[in-house]
Amino acid sequence: MDTKTLETTGAKSLTDRVEQLERTLRKLRVILAFAVLVGAVVGFTAVLSLAKAQDDKQAEMYRVGGLVLVDKNGRSRGTWAVLDDGDVVLKMNDARENPRVVMLVDKEGHAEVSLLDGAGNARGSWVAAANGETEFLLSDSKGKPRLGAKVEANGAYFQINDGQGVPRTLWSVIAADGVDKAEFGLYDKGPKRRLAMFSNGEGTPAIVFLDVANPMAVLGGWYVKDSQLLPMSKGTLPDALGGR
Repeated sequence: MDTKTLETTGAKSLTDRVEQLERTLRKLRVILAFAVLVGAVVGFTAVLSLAKAQDDKQAEMYRVGGLVLVDKNGRSRGTWAVLDDGDVVLKMNDARENPRVVMLVDKEGHAEVSLLDGAGNARGSWVAAANGETEFLLSDSKGKPRLGAKVEANGAYFQINDGQGVPRTLWSVIAADGVDKAEFGLYDKGPKRRLAMFSNGEGTPAIVFLDVANPMAVLGGWYVKDSQLLPMSKGTLPDALGGR
């Protein structure tokens, strides 16, 4: 054989080897893929079998008295627990682990949601009491209640307090003990009601000035009856306003 023949034969032999190697690799890839698929099916079947076998134990597996959630730095960001007295509490913290949201349901059925500032002062709360009353309260940075609203069986109230938490304004609509009226009252720092504006169930409006020594005693005022503005006598309420 001449050199050319040798070179051609060697090149052909090398090409054949490469093609054979590629065919072998393709076969191996197919076999490997099939093996992975079979393994995945077997593994998934095993997991399902295990899950099915554990069905009766699932309820017990997740019965815990408390749960703490932490961030990537290990700081507590949330707590969910049942306390020894039977209260259920859900608390969410900021990045400094200060509680900012607290939800509570006690064993009597009282439910409450509170929002706190970074200093731990309650700034807002919403309460659904066990007796059916509902209350909403907003507080200042010192934790003093400044604005509140309440709904109960016989009426609804809206109240504004001063910086010491003393009620200074009360707006109410009540219907109890034969009394049906809407009233707006202004209070001193006592707190004692000094001025009241109200309209009874018959639609009779009135403005009443009250005694500082006795918030139920009338000093004077005016009311409207039959399209007439009439004065009030000291110490009494007219019959048209439910006086006694």
